[in-house]
Amino acid sequence: MLFGTILILFIIEFLSWIKYKDLLCPAVLHNVLWIISILFLVNFEASSGIKTIAFVTIICGSILFQVAFSLGTKLKVGNKKQPFTYKITVNQQTTKVLIIVLLIVALPEIYQYVVYLRGSGISIYYMLRYAEDEINLPRLFDYYRKTVEFFFLAFLTLYLKMDTKKKLQVKKYIIILFIIAALAVASLPTRNSILFFMLPLVIIFLINGNASNRKIAFVGIIVIIVFMVFFYLVSLSKYWYIYDDAASKITVIKDEIATYLSGSIIAFGTTITQHAFSYNGQNTCRFFIAVFDRLFGTSNALDLVQEFVTIGNNITTNVYTFYDFYLRDFGVLYALLAQGIVGVIHGCFYKGMNKGKPVMIFGFSMLTYPLIMQFFQDQYVSLLSTWLQVIIVAFVVFKTNLFFKCEPIYINEEFSASEDL
Repeated sequence: MLFGTILILFIIEFLSWIKYKDLLCPAVLHNVLWIISILFLVNFEASSGIKTIAFVTIICGSILFQVAFSLGTKLKVGNKKQPFTYKITVNQQTTKVLIIVLLIVALPEIYQYVVYLRGSGISIYYMLRYAEDEINLPRLFDYYRKTVEFFFLAFLTLYLKMDTKKKLQVKKYIIILFIIAALAVASLPTRNSILFFMLPLVIIFLINGNASNRKIAFVGIIVIIVFMVFFYLVSLSKYWYIYDDAASKITVIKDEIATYLSGSIIAFGTTITQHAFSYNGQNTCRFFIAVFDRLFGTSNALDLVQEFVTIGNNITTNVYTFYDFYLRDFGVLYALLAQGIVGVIHGCFYKGMNKGKPVMIFGFSMLTYPLIMQFFQDQYVSLLSTWLQVIIVAFVVFKTNLFFKCEPIYINEEFSASEDL
């Protein structure tokens, strides 16, 4: 069933490429990591124990995503008129205030780096971890880290669309925001956090530059190399005791990569028939339950950290692919329904991105991260609080004139109302 699944996914991928011929298209990207992760299953003896229903779910989900994505591209996105370009101007005063506020709030991060510089004899990873523990920042600071990243990416989206002369007015703000955002990412160094920031950043540049498929492929290879270097450095620091005891560091990192790519599928395949899947929406509605818990002092929300299962010799994991999060609520059909909804959303944003709408470019770039992480775990509803931050930042930056005024320009027309943004 393993090789049959790979063959079917390859066929779906080929047909998707024939239809869209765009390496940034979610329909093309969707199967790439699924195929790679299943290919790496050959490194695990435990892969023979994966239930057929797991492979069938992945295949059906892939087909349903393609159909739903196509439907999403046909839905109406904004006005039918296509702007020729956009006139973008910056509100200097409010932007300065925002930068000052974000800098002030960033002081704990700066202090964290001071603590890191004082460290000696330990890895950078643990220096930053110890600094984080020493500062003991409130939970709200985690939201600040993400918010400043999203502000930078939203500002960058508009900056790249501005006239060359007007860019000079914004360039200093973009640089400062990038520094703060980079500190926010580096202050809590995890592989997923760097990917969540790096991917949208690269996508925004590629879209703005109207990159060809050849350039997208080249940049993609560079991104993979950079991420793998970061992956190795974090693994070397986080699991130093494994590397110290190993005869070959290369063997350890190979096993680590294989586990990262395929461990979730093995876990999903071996546990899919072991759960009652009767959470009755507690996963899907977890965010709202957590808010209720915070308001009324209860503890009904499920823990996002799942139980660990063994997938090989002394290898455990607690991630189970995109589908498990929804399977535990109402079963396989519900998980496939979730995949269909996700496909429609990606289709809508892809269509809006191709129309050049700044807010859709921003949204499209942000959604690339959960799309490619489907082989690993759900990053849609499970990160609903994060996506609410994205929505709030998008509304403030793109739908108000608080920091930027963005007016669509049509051929043979003056200016139209900015609600087409």
